[in-house]
Amino acid sequence: MNWWEMAPVPTAGALYRPVTAATYNLDVLLMGLDEEQRENRQLDVSVLHWTNNAGHAIVCLFAFALLTSLFSSPEGSSGNTWMLPWLGSLLFATHPVHVEAVTGIVGRAEVLMSVFFLAAVLLWRHGEARYGAVIGSEKLTKLWLCRGAVLLLWALSILSKEMGITLPAMLVLLDLVDRRRTRRSEWLMAYGPFLVTGCLYMLVRHLVLGSSSLTPYEAMQASEVSYWQRFMTMCHAFLYYWRLVLWGAAQSADYGGFPISRSLGPPALLGLLIHGILIIGSLWLLVLQRSRRSNTAVLGALGTLGFYGLLFPVSNLVINTGVIVSPRALYLPSLWCIVLVMALLTMVAERWRNLSLNRSLWGLGLAIVVSNIYLCRQANEIWANEERLYGATVKSPYCGHIGFSGRARTLIGSQQYELGLAFANRSIAVRLNLVNLEYRAKCLMGLKRYAEAIAPLRALVRNNPHQLKSVRRLLRCYHETGQLAQAVEYLRQRPEISDPGKPFDAVMVQLQAELSQR
Repeated sequence: MNWWEMAPVPTAGALYRPVTAATYNLDVLLMGLDEEQRENRQLDVSVLHWTNNAGHAIVCLFAFALLTSLFSSPEGSSGNTWMLPWLGSLLFATHPVHVEAVTGIVGRAEVLMSVFFLAAVLLWRHGEARYGAVIGSEKLTKLWLCRGAVLLLWALSILSKEMGITLPAMLVLLDLVDRRRTRRSEWLMAYGPFLVTGCLYMLVRHLVLGSSSLTPYEAMQASEVSYWQRFMTMCHAFLYYWRLVLWGAAQSADYGGFPISRSLGPPALLGLLIHGILIIGSLWLLVLQRSRRSNTAVLGALGTLGFYGLLFPVSNLVINTGVIVSPRALYLPSLWCIVLVMALLTMVAERWRNLSLNRSLWGLGLAIVVSNIYLCRQANEIWANEERLYGATVKSPYCGHIGFSGRARTLIGSQQYELGLAFANRSIAVRLNLVNLEYRAKCLMGLKRYAEAIAPLRALVRNNPHQLKSVRRLLRCYHETGQLAQAVEYLRQRPEISDPGKPFDAVMVQLQAELSQR
């Protein structure tokens, strides 16, 4: 079987994120580009980055507001609790694991989803606290107006990124913390509209995407991974997520090589034990012991469950996301880890009312913020330069086909075709797609190995016959190897490739002369 003739290029699945796409289009409009600049993608990326940074600033303000509402200083508690929201929001704003989501343009989805998600959480808590326990038609109207606005924000969150689907579960946890509902009918009235809205979203998603609406990618399915193996892989991956949250200095553009756990090995077993203890213990505190425990311990349970709940959509247990580990996915879940840390600090401050100890804890927190700023600056320098980024990515033990093909692209840009070919081949060995096929062809042509470049170029043209660049490259390879008959046949099928002003005009002139002789 000829590998190149078969060209088993996996098809990427569809994503339905119209709100995120709309913001990209708005950025392009703000750039004021003409039609030619749009076609050549001459974009002012600074506008894209400013939008991401503005979104991150809004998320940080919402994080401060949420932490303030959760850790409002009760009577008799340590007076230093007023510093918790400031410290927590600073930790969130400067956490180095957020660099990919904020600096990377593709991280727009995480930032937008978080803006609408946190706005919905804040509005829900405000509406339920102010109008939920009051009887009266006017108050009831305002309550349902708040709930309707929350449903709208939830829809915008899901339409920015699918992870926003977890909002109702987070609101349930917050209601348990606030001990707001006692009767089943109250729960049904509060969360019934979410069920209806979720069904409408799934219907619209299915109408737009069709059969691909529930299977965005086929990576794990193609690898024939069983459900038990997905679960063990999730245990290992979530353990790695904790590592990134606690020490997010490692930067990589691709974790596609993260191993699938085929058996209950040490990483999966350790993750299973740690996650089981944290989740079961938090549920025990939040559901069974919340009336007996301090509010601070319950907030710690909220932070733990919020972290796992927000990450559940990327666990591959429900749908195949095609991604096992992605630091961008930690953007909003990391806030709930900060809630856990703030709860632990509050417990220490309340248990040991030692002024020097409290000062030491706050000093340690501020030192972490300063170190985070330093790590963020280093990470930004890496992400601002593709060569440095993919140079660091290929050194990661979890680098996948995207990292290898990205490194090949940077090497092609610097005309290091031999090294570029090696990384393109490594990418193809992991997962063949149109991108690494194109990079392999470019490297072979750069090395003047035109005969070898014909096979990948034919696969590219067969998958997309309207891609004129690939057709022109294939014709040039036919010309360089003396296979004019095949080139003439392609010209007969696509005469428009000989338009003047193209890179291969000389080749086209010679081929057209041969064609006219026939």
